[in-house]
Amino acid sequence: MNTRLKGKVAEARVLSEAVKRGYIVSIPFQEDAAYDLVLDDGENLTRVQVKYTESDGEVIKVSCRSCNN
Repeated sequence: MNTRLKGKVAEARVLSEAVKRGYIVSIPFQEDAAYDLVLDDGENLTRVQVKYTESDGEVIKVSCRSCNN
């Protein structure tokens, strides 16, 4: 898979999980948005940036940050 396809696969997996958990999910119209998805819990909208990684079954540590503009 190329990098673009990997990103789309990751977005689809996150979107699917968010819907299972009861979120309304929106996708930006433009490809160059600063986020990949918007999650709506009925009270708040949260912008989400999705990243793809692969695992060999071991623990993967990921540093996450949040920025409120």
